[in-house]
Amino acid sequence: MERLLGPFIAILISLGAAGLLGFSIDAPSTRVSLGSAVRLGLKDVVVLIRSLPKQRNILKFLIARTVYGDGLHTLIKLEGIYASGVMGWHAFDLLAFAIVKIVFASCGGLLAGILNVRIGTRRALILELCCTIVLLVMVLGTTPKTLLFFWAYDASAHAALWSGPVFRTLPELAFLLISASMTAFAVATVASGRAMVVEIVAPDRLGSFFGLFHVSASATAWIAPALIGFFTAYFHSQSIGLIPVAVLLAIGAATLLFVEGGDRHGAPVKSAI
Repeated sequence: MERLLGPFIAILISLGAAGLLGFSIDAPSTRVSLGSAVRLGLKDVVVLIRSLPKQRNILKFLIARTVYGDGLHTLIKLEGIYASGVMGWHAFDLLAFAIVKIVFASCGGLLAGILNVRIGTRRALILELCCTIVLLVMVLGTTPKTLLFFWAYDASAHAALWSGPVFRTLPELAFLLISASMTAFAVATVASGRAMVVEIVAPDRLGSFFGLFHVSASATAWIAPALIGFFTAYFHSQSIGLIPVAVLLAIGAATLLFVEGGDRHGAPVKSAI
């Protein structure tokens, strides 16, 4: 079974890439050579970084997005490992787990669009982060023998919920639904974060700022894994090891309170470059 997961994932990636390349609308060609494009891009990045102290609003959002983004991306990567270690799930369980989470993730993208329109992108982003934190804490409190920290569960004293091959106990089903819901809000956060960039950056600078945001995210991508590794090793607990993720998400949400723009009827905050 484990050997089939690689080809299965490769097929899914190929289908996604085919849809992206076949149906996405690209910008017209500028006929600029690759070497020139690289030089101009690097020069543009330097100009952007130097201009950030004069653009405090974008700088605050950059800090918020970098902090919560590091937590989110690490959480998404480690969810399967956490489920395997805490719930004792193996290949088939994790495959079913991933399929359910993919469905919820697509719902998260739709949810972001609705919230962005109804309450404004910045408020939606803060709400999505807060919901992700709450659901993460609920996930940490659910194990094969415990429901939400306080309710003990004895599998030998309860009949299976159904006769299927996976998710047969109440803690397993609860873990699945809570974790999948957390994934939905995490994906909604990513979608709202991208929409926020569009709202606070001048249209002619969008590509440059998206590039800068991705560079900053890559440069700090080690922070959350390092904190998780330290906490897990120090406390000998996978659950405690994920607490730094909740802290990073909370710091990001708090920083967004000081960012301007992204409100439902507010005008976009233009770039000064």
